[in-house]
Amino acid sequence: MISDRSSRRSWISLGTALVAAIALAVGSPDRASASPVALDVTAAGGADSFCNAPLGCVAGWAFHVNSPIQILSLGFFDLGSDGLATSHDVGVFDSSGTLLTSTVVNNASTSATSAFGGGQWLLSAIAPFELDPGDYSIGGVDLYLSLDHLLSSAPETTIPNISYLGGRLAFASSLVPMTLGPLPGFEPGLFGPTFTARAVPEPSTLLLVAGAGLVGLIRAWRHD
Repeated sequence: MISDRSSRRSWISLGTALVAAIALAVGSPDRASASPVALDVTAAGGADSFCNAPLGCVAGWAFHVNSPIQILSLGFFDLGSDGLATSHDVGVFDSSGTLLTSTVVNNASTSATSAFGGGQWLLSAIAPFELDPGDYSIGGVDLYLSLDHLLSSAPETTIPNISYLGGRLAFASSLVPMTLGPLPGFEPGLFGPTFTARAVPEPSTLLLVAGAGLVGLIRAWRHD
């Protein structure tokens, strides 16, 4: 009886370890919260910009995904780190203009530091959303004469998984595909929105983790 209980405990422990190893390869919630901003602004650039179109603006940028990623949160830049004047809808579109995922960013969102010391990012978590290699865009709604200014002509840096393709713009007060851009005079872009992301593990990585766990279970079974 004692031997049976010990055996069961061993199997449970090994099974738990296997699940934990796979979870670590996929990415835990703690790792998700610490994931890097996909595009960050490194300096002030040309000047602060604001939407001077009565219809409102959807401002953002296009990017190419070089290797699969999982988007974990969407964000908007808080110039001056003194809070946003209004909430901002932020969303990601595919190359055909289909809205893939979106959320609202406001002062209740989580703050994250920026390489540019004149502001911070405010980030709202979303259900993890996977992007395969291809072209996409991210836009944020900025209303007419909003006090939440955008950074124009600002140098940027991105994570290795994506490549910056230029600024994008649409005149609207809600999330719509941005058909204007790149934007002469504003490049390398109008930076309001961004996102955080992590790399998606290759299937081979998951197979190696699962295989290692399976070998451990078989060895334990033989030992019993």
